[in-house]
Amino acid sequence: MGRRNASWCAEMSLRASATCSVRYGERHDIRQGSHGLNGDLTGRNNDPVVTSLRGKLERACERLSKDLYNSQSHFILEFVQNADDNHYKPGVDPTLHLRLSDSEVIIKCNEKGFDKDNVKAICDIGASTKARQKKVDGYIGEKGIGFKAVFAVAQRVRVASGDFTFRFDRDGPLGMINPIWDASYPSVPGWTTFRLTMTQAVARSDLKEQIKGIQSSLLLFLRKLRAIDIDVAMGQHSTISVRRIDEPNDVIRLERHENSTCVSKCRYIVSKQTVKAYAHEEKREGIEQSEIVLAFPIDGDGRPAIGKQDVHAFLPVATYGLNFVVQADFLTSSSREDIIADSQWNRVLLQGVTDTFLAAIERFRQHHILRDCWMRYIPRNARVPFSAVEDSIVKALRSRPILRDIFDRYQLPTTLITIPSHFRLPRGGDPLIGTSDLPSSPSLSVKSD
Repeated sequence: MGRRNASWCAEMSLRASATCSVRYGERHDIRQGSHGLNGDLTGRNNDPVVTSLRGKLERACERLSKDLYNSQSHFILEFVQNADDNHYKPGVDPTLHLRLSDSEVIIKCNEKGFDKDNVKAICDIGASTKARQKKVDGYIGEKGIGFKAVFAVAQRVRVASGDFTFRFDRDGPLGMINPIWDASYPSVPGWTTFRLTMTQAVARSDLKEQIKGIQSSLLLFLRKLRAIDIDVAMGQHSTISVRRIDEPNDVIRLERHENSTCVSKCRYIVSKQTVKAYAHEEKREGIEQSEIVLAFPIDGDGRPAIGKQDVHAFLPVATYGLNFVVQADFLTSSSREDIIADSQWNRVLLQGVTDTFLAAIERFRQHHILRDCWMRYIPRNARVPFSAVEDSIVKALRSRPILRDIFDRYQLPTTLITIPSHFRLPRGGDPLIGTSDLPSSPSLSVKSD
């Protein structure tokens, strides 16, 4: 029995030794193969060409991380996008946790965890293990530095996922892309954790308000992520939780909880359409089709809930005066805070927004409430470039039988007249003048809004 135990222990020791050897090899490969670091992993290299190139790369990383986004909280949105791209085990409710304190931000996601390729990708600029899948889905990003945005607020980032625990020191040699193996914070089974040590220059109070102000609509168009939990441990402790619940008939319900109390519930009717994309856009090479998604807010009675809604390019970009939420693969400015108005790719997608809106009307006509009040969603005074969408929608509606008359028939808007309420009978709302005595044009249904 003792020999058997000794033999088992020896076998386990050999396996552990082999595993450690493999992981050391992976670490060495990532550092030396990607960044020209020498065998002792110190980063010292006397080759003047290598030294010059590394210096340029360090300066480029520094400038990118500081200048790319106008908002210091924008790195959070990059983590949200990554969480939506991640792979999850069956039965897991994809969730992102954010915890903000005076000195650090901790971000956790219950994804499957890192492998060697994921580590290589996070150490690079412009590389992603998810690019191929995004291209299949009709989307591939062009910014290429997503994770590096953390260094706008962090001087040190520790990563713990699966078998990998390492950190980045922003001010070290190639610190934003050079991993330092660090087991200070072991991996938590079932979670990938990023621990960001903030710089002194970060405006903590501003970051706190920006994180607390994360929009619920962020979850509307994400493919996988269903929950974001926020824990603010600065000053008075507070918690925020945003949840997405998918209901029947393409209705999505969003809930926001603050300090365990539900403060808002929003419901949206979602309409999707795949459109032909502009074929000559270099940043979307090989993409022939793109999906347009519109979300129309409704209140508890199923009527339009009117208010300014965000335009999304997978993440919120800005408001443009629309009463419905838009999601499309728009090309955005480098700050990701505006749609590029003169892009032909975007112009084609904007026409797709019009087409998707017109297609949604057919669904509204089948809805017992929206069929008489969906007109509230028609854009009015939209900002450029969505003013073109407003014009094209209005132009198209003028020549379509979209409004019900008093006989429950759909007619062209130009053939109808509206009867004010004081010219209707108190009971039933019928016109004071009989329909036989009205002009040749039938009146609009009294139920229309």
